Amino acid sequence: MKPVIRYPSPYKKIRTPILFFGTILTIGIVGYMIIEKYNFSEGLYMTIITLSTVGFGEVKPLSDLGRMFTVVLIILNIGAITYFLTLMSQYIFEGHFFRDYKLHNMEKQLQKISNHVIVCGYGRNGQSAIEVLQSNHIPFIVIDKESKTAESNTLIPYMVQGDATTEKALLEAGIMRAKALISTLPEDADNVFCILTAKELNPNILIISRASHDTSISKLKHAGAHNVIMPDKIGGVHMAQLVSHPDLKEFLDILAFQNKQESSLVELIVTKQYFCDKAEILKSYKVLVLGIKNIEQQYDLSTENLELLPGYRIIVLGKQPDIEKLEFQIT
Repeated sequence: MKPVIRYPSPYKKIRTPILFFGTILTIGIVGYMIIEKYNFSEGLYMTIITLSTVGFGEVKPLSDLGRMFTVVLIILNIGAITYFLTLMSQYIFEGHFFRDYKLHNMEKQLQKISNHVIVCGYGRNGQSAIEVLQSNHIPFIVIDKESKTAESNTLIPYMVQGDATTEKALLEAGIMRAKALISTLPEDADNVFCILTAKELNPNILIISRASHDTSISKLKHAGAHNVIMPDKIGGVHMAQLVSHPDLKEFLDILAFQNKQESSLVELIVTKQYFCDKAEILKSYKVLVLGIKNIEQQYDLSTENLELLPGYRIIVLGKQPDIEKLEFQIT
């Protein structure tokens, strides 16, 4: 299924005036051919000089009926010009043209994006997710019922206005080509419907969902969510940990949210066979390997050296430039 085009071409507004001019031109040509017995080229010439008011002479002397027809043709032309100028000035000066032009171009770009993340909902959680995706240079598309606030945010390059629980909105956001979906809708029931619809369209997509109630977690996972997050619960746990283990929690927060040029805690995906000598990696790349996740989704936190296979994931700590050098070796 192809995405539905929601945003009209910015040039659609001028189609009616152009059609009107074309109709007047046709009436003029046919009218002169019938009334004055002109051939087509003579009728076209007479109509053009009449509508353009250039003042050239008549092809042949006009009859009284021909003169009356010319007057009617001029009046119709003046009305068409007035209508066109009024419509276009209103369309341009009120900002509708540039808005429609931007949305139409965005619609075409949406169909080219792939391997991106779809963020459903532009609330507080959605905005926080967007900031992280933006800082990590991960392409994303936002779906929200209200687009005015989101459109004004420069962090959002692509926005689909619609209901994220429907196939229509998800298809427009490129669900078939997306690698992940983050559902941050305020109601758990809406998140369930969003997940079910997304899974039906793309069974392989990774889904992260928000939950407001403990009782909804199992339902969301049963619907197809790989991970379910409760923002309120996490916030409470976070605050408690700042009391029980303040230095540790502060350190982890710094790793997670500070500038990428400083030390970062990053997950790397292995795409080719590589022998992991943790001591050598620390010496050569100045990157500390904290853990390894194998294909069976099990973590190895030991200090032993391991042979990494495609599909393994490693958790590393270091500066972003150093991490990128290591990533180049394992991918």
